[in-house]
Amino acid sequence: MTNIFITGIGIISSIGYNIKETLDSILLSKSGLSKISILETTHNNFFAGEIKLTNKQLEKNIYNSIKNYSRTALLGMIAAKQAVETSGITNINKVRTELDAERLSWSSNNYYGAFASPLKFSVAGLRYSSNASLLNTGSYGLYWSSTVNGIYANGLAFTSSTANINNHLRALGYTVRCIKD
Repeated sequence: MTNIFITGIGIISSIGYNIKETLDSILLSKSGLSKISILETTHNNFFAGEIKLTNKQLEKNIYNSIKNYSRTALLGMIAAKQAVETSGITNINKVRTELDAERLSWSSNNYYGAFASPLKFSVAGLRYSSNASLLNTGSYGLYWSSTVNGIYANGLAFTSSTANINNHLRALGYTVRCIKD
């Protein structure tokens, strides 16, 4: 891969549920702050930038089979889905093959090879699905492909000793980097 282009963007925020809505709100200087009404908290008299959709409404934006994921995981999946949709990738199943070809081109099959590649993959770790805490930063690199299989998706994983592509639970907060050659 010689030419790399970032091609996909996804966002869901208190001022817009996609790129166009968010940009329009920014241009209109719209504030997304309001009293907390969706999140369960004792601080519902406070103002916050809350996305005014319930978890059930968020689930409908992804796939009907997804249940019981944290709000953070649902929001991440929606943004990732938007990023893939705006990337212009039309053959989603081809991406795993391309991602694996990228991995096989590395100078070494581990995080040193990942960072030495033209894509400069980093060891950002992941967000845990149940409480959104960060795990394994500095020791694991985890990147989603766009190949989905129910509640799983293919992901590129690498450590100091190995790299591979496997199925992973989609609720895990892996890094998303939309690219097109």
